[in-house]
Amino acid sequence: MRPTSHGYSRHGRRATCEQPGRDRGAAARTSRRARASLRTGVTRLAIVAAAVALAVVLLPGLGGVRDRLSHVTPGWLVLAAMFEVLSSLWYVALFHPVFCPGIPWRISYRIGMSEVGVAALLPAAGAGGLALGAWVLSRRGKPPERIAARSVAFFLLSSAANVAALALFGFGLALGVFGGPAPLGLTLLPALVAVAALGLVLLLPRAGRRPGGARQRHGRLAALATRAIHAGARGVEDSLAFLRSGDPLVYGGSLGYWAFDNAVLWVCFARSATRRRSPSSPPPTSSANSAARFLFRPASAAWTSA
Repeated sequence: MRPTSHGYSRHGRRATCEQPGRDRGAAARTSRRARASLRTGVTRLAIVAAAVALAVVLLPGLGGVRDRLSHVTPGWLVLAAMFEVLSSLWYVALFHPVFCPGIPWRISYRIGMSEVGVAALLPAAGAGGLALGAWVLSRRGKPPERIAARSVAFFLLSSAANVAALALFGFGLALGVFGGPAPLGLTLLPALVAVAALGLVLLLPRAGRRPGGARQRHGRLAALATRAIHAGARGVEDSLAFLRSGDPLVYGGSLGYWAFDNAVLWVCFARSATRRRSPSSPPPTSSANSAARFLFRPASAAWTSA
């Protein structure tokens, strides 16, 4: 394992970016600033969330949103929002060890929550949030090659629980291990796709280690493709190193981010199962899910970027 390249030294000890030798007075001042920042952040979040709620209620052109919200019981909406908050916090927990364990938690929280908010406002399979995080980290002096590799590693780690669950439940339902409807097109086929995708990802480091020369033979485009392959290969290696490290934040972040995000869907389906609605009314599932994401994630983006 390369020294400190994955956040861990050769002996498995966590490598940090913090400066040693802080005195107790400096630590106390930092703690006071952190508490003040937390209070300010909570106040900002409450103000932005209230502003978004008022906009939904008062602004013209949002009748569809108001109609959906009118079919949502407040208790279910609060529960869905709580699960969405917990999912976002686990996202931050995974972000912290991947990009630099020495970054103060306050900074990791602001960057991570901003990524969550941008990913909700600009849905592109999470690429929008990662792009924002890469830009912020580059402004903090991180090398572009390291940012690219760690972004790949973070994407793989945050998707690992999804892929594992897809394969586990897909094969389990198809083979009769789990009860329930099991059409092969919705169980076995997605599981096979997940395993195939995992195999292709694990082969990427081999492609990255092949002899180069594309830059000289084919020009800039091939050179960019070569750098992208190398960054992807390094990201796969980094993600495997994080998994081998056994860091509870890595495993907990991946599982927690997936579990609580799916808990939002569980709330929505549970809500739809307890209400007998007319055919003309909007589906409670999409109503609660949209409301939780609409109210919380943009608010988190506005607050953390303030």
